Amino acid sequence: MKFFQVGSVFCIGAFLVAGMCCFNSVSHAADIDLWLDMFDRELEPGDSFTLEIVTMNTGEALPEAAVCLLLEISGQFWCWPSWQTLETGFDYQILPIPEGRTKKWVFNSAWPDVPSAGIELYFWSAALDVNLTELLTPVYRLSWTY
Repeated sequence: MKFFQVGSVFCIGAFLVAGMCCFNSVSHAADIDLWLDMFDRELEPGDSFTLEIVTMNTGEALPEAAVCLLLEISGQFWCWPSWQTLETGFDYQILPIPEGRTKKWVFNSAWPDVPSAGIELYFWSAALDVNLTELLTPVYRLSWTY
């Protein structure tokens, strides 16, 4: 697997993220898309904290894909599903991408009573082949605050 990080610039497999800009190093498959749904992007204590990974596949079913989800807070990155830091190691989940639209819950809970940070946070997502060498979807970025 290709991985490097220099400050807030990192490359994982076939995609490069530099702060708020994203550069695909290869073309993604035209028939697969992946994005994130977060129902409330300005969270306050007690609000529903709901995040879903959504895929839309208009082609043939894909039995396995490396689904990557990163949380960025002030230039630091955590990987789903273990939520370990990128410094510790890169993590992702192997999932099928069937035909049509599918959803997978990441979070579905109440936001805790924590002081507001007042900063913008980001979730980054993409699907790669299981060898982490080919980008299967565009890289998606979702911004949110609490």
